[in-house]
Amino acid sequence: TLSSRMGDCEDIALAKMHLLASVGFTQENMYLTIARDIVRQTDHALLIVQVKDRYIVLDSTTDNLLDGALAHDYQPIISFSGELAWIHGR
Repeated sequence: TLSSRMGDCEDIALAKMHLLASVGFTQENMYLTIARDIVRQTDHALLIVQVKDRYIVLDSTTDNLLDGALAHDYQPIISFSGELAWIHGR
């Protein structure tokens, strides 16, 4: 993904996860989340990072850091962190 400068949302979220791990973020503070984009009516991968008591959403569709306390038109489906996984309810 990095060398080709291409990739879909899952590739980009995983690349961000590996880059952040390489600078000291722990797997337990990063969440690969598959969510439903309720505006575009498609599924989308996001990386959510816990920084102290805040959650930051890293979305491949924007360069902005998004506040994890807000939905941003996404409904989470499943999240992975380290060896754990969560299925989100509706």
